[in-house]
Amino acid sequence: MIDLNDLARRALETCRRQGWKRTWLHSGCYLHLEVSEFIEALRGKGDSTPGEEAADVLFVLLSTLEEHGISSSEVFRTLDQRVSTEKKEPL
Repeated sequence: MIDLNDLARRALETCRRQGWKRTWLHSGCYLHLEVSEFIEALRGKGDSTPGEEAADVLFVLLSTLEEHGISSSEVFRTLDQRVSTEKKEPL
């Protein structure tokens, strides 16, 4: 089983080694770009698979959570609670 907090820590370490900033401004831009590339891959555009692009989305998200001291485990616990409760308004 993959430890999400460890994965987030290693993702942030990779960003730091590469000089990739994870401020709210940079992360927002990177996340927007990666989500756009994921959508394009779903449409069959580009050279990457949707799975590869989804991994890039998670990389940016997890490294950003780690940079800002947000526990990825807590985020996934919150998500688990959302999908475990009765019908709610769509997000």
